[in-house]
Amino acid sequence: MVAFAEQSAYTRGVDGVSDLREILDIISQEYESSVIYQITPVEQAVKRASERVKVIMDWNRN
Repeated sequence: MVAFAEQSAYTRGVDGVSDLREILDIISQEYESSVIYQITPVEQAVKRASERVKVIMDWNRN
């Protein structure tokens, strides 16, 4: 627990980043598709996650 407590000064909550919750959902979905269910190749899942994250960030910027 000491190691985690020492790192607390370098962390921040997700509330400060409006897109973060959606981005974490995207990463989770692509991970699940690739690693858990082995439906999507890893490279494709990473590429798709990257593309989806860019869409979210662009959408929320406007």
